[in-house]
Order: sequence, then structure tokens, then C-alpha cells
Amino acid sequence: MALKYGVALGSSSAMDSADDLSAAMWRLTGDGVCARGSKFESSVEGRTLTLGSGYGLAAGRWVESDAPLELEVSPGWSHRDRQDMVAIEADIKERRARLVVLEGVDPEHLPDEPYTVPLYLLHIKRGATNLLSGDVTDLREYVPTLASLTKDGLRAYKFTNGGIDLQVDNILAYGEQVVKKAEKAVSDLSGYIEQSGVGPGIGELSTGLNSPGIGWLLCDGGYIPAAYRELRAVLGNYLPNITHEDNRFSTWVYGGERDSV
Repeated sequence: MALKYGVALGSSSAMDSADDLSAAMWRLTGDGVCARGSKFESSVEGRTLTLGSGYGLAAGRWVESDAPLELEVSPGWSHRDRQDMVAIEADIKERRARLVVLEGVDPEHLPDEPYTVPLYLLHIKRGATNLLSGDVTDLREYVPTLASLTKDGLRAYKFTNGGIDLQVDNILAYGEQVVKKAEKAVSDLSGYIEQSGVGPGIGELSTGLNSPGIGWLLCDGGYIPAAYRELRAVLGNYLPNITHEDNRFSTWVYGGERDSV
């Protein structure tokens, strides 16, 4: 059994490698999606799966997408169904990371190299030429933020201390109730608007925990796809960059139906 140590230890002439630093980060954070952008939220149209902006970690390496990324899915096989996987792929030998669609994979037996962090599982039916939202299974796991770790710490502290500390969990629970109540109110309002036959207008903004649906683009300052001509006419070539103090919330702008380009 060998004892190792680092980083920034050893002789004064020693240099820490990228592998040393990545290994330390990996053990600290683990793998997953960070609370940034739209957290690689997915949407499908035809055989195109679009991932929203996001930041992910895989084996201590990171990959970031600051704008929607379109990934093409191959048509269904003629002889049987198959499973594809959308994943973060960290190729240590090639020294790169990317977001990819892996065709015909077994999620229980992923290869050791390149290192793979699953995001979505796709059920591709035999002979299928289109991908439906019901064919997509969300496999994303999230890297906890410092705020969530602090919250868990406060809850643990409650069980070992008395007095005012007993109220911490109640305050945190009340805050979550307010968030859920606000989210329900927004959802109900959207439902009433839809029932009345009045849809959103081009350039209309919506803020919440999740995307309002198809046609809504995350306000992350990214490039507006050419297919959204009406939105470009209103905003120009770039989306507004709108952030919130509470990173659970994001803002989307309605771009309307995509034009065929």
C-alpha cells in the first residue's frame, strides 16, 4: 500500500500535473450538471435534440455550452429498437470534452474510456424518423451548490442545538413553500391564457424554474438561431443576458415558431 500526497507538495522543483489537479477536483465535486444556464435542458424537433446552455463536470474536467446546441439523432434501425444516450464525454487521451449522442449503448455497461457522464437516455423505435418528448428520459444528476450544502448543514445543526436554531428548518421550509406557490401561480396563469386562445407575443419574457415550452429561448446572451427571424427583427442577433440572484430562476424570451431555413 503506497501513500500519496499533493497538490503543491514535494520538492520545490516538482510540478503538479493537470491530472493531479483534475483528480483533486473530481473527489471534491463528483460528476454532474452545475446550476448554471439552463442546466442542459433538452427539447426535441424531428431528429434534432437541442441542449440548452449549461456547465458540466466529468472526472474533474469541465465542459460549458453558452448557447443552445443542436445534436442530430440517427434514424431508427430497421430490425429493432435501440437506446441512444446524450452525455458529457471526457476523452483524457485526446484532452478534450464534448456533448455527444452515443448510438446503441447499454447504460449499465459504459466504456471506461472516454469517460462518460449520462444526461439523457433516448428510446429510438424501430424505423422511427422523428424523436418524441416521451422518448427522452432525464438522467441528469446535479452538483450541489454551496447554498444547498449550507442548508443541509443547518438542518443537521438543528438536531444538536436548541433555542433559536430550532427555527432554522422552519424558515427554510417556508421559503420553499413560497417558491412552489409562486411557480403554481405562474403555471395557472399560463393555463388560463392558453384556454382563452391568446398566446405569447414575440419577445415576451417569462421567468421561472423551468422553460415555458417550445419556442422559448433562454436569455443567456447567446446567438439567436437564424430560424427565429421574427425574434431577430425585434432583438437583433443576440439574446438578452438576464441573471437572477437566486440561480434557481431563469428568464426565457418567446421566439415563436421556427422558420425553415
